[in-house]
Amino acid sequence: MLKSENSLSLLKTAAAKKMLVKFLILFSLGLLFFLIPKSFLGDTYPICLFRNIFNINCIGCGTTRAVWSVLHLKFADAFEYNKLIIVTFPLIVGCSIAWILKDNKNTGKK
Repeated sequence: MLKSENSLSLLKTAAAKKMLVKFLILFSLGLLFFLIPKSFLGDTYPICLFRNIFNINCIGCGTTRAVWSVLHLKFADAFEYNKLIIVTFPLIVGCSIAWILKDNKNTGKK
């Protein structure tokens, strides 16, 4: 019994380390995106095929600047850039949390 308890605790610590690494990766990327100055994002829209063909904004236009604005607590600006930010930002956060907490039980098995 002692050997199985040790291997179980080793698995828990390995899983905890993996979760910590995932968290640090997402935190670092989020911090890097937060530190980007707004002037770097630009005031004009990037080339968008949908916008060029139909002359209207696509569903994704302004999402990058909207996420940046939410991270800087500028919710009115975020809503102005893309109205769907009220759906996409919580979805991004939820998917990130799910990815961190995901338990890869099948890793190492063929």
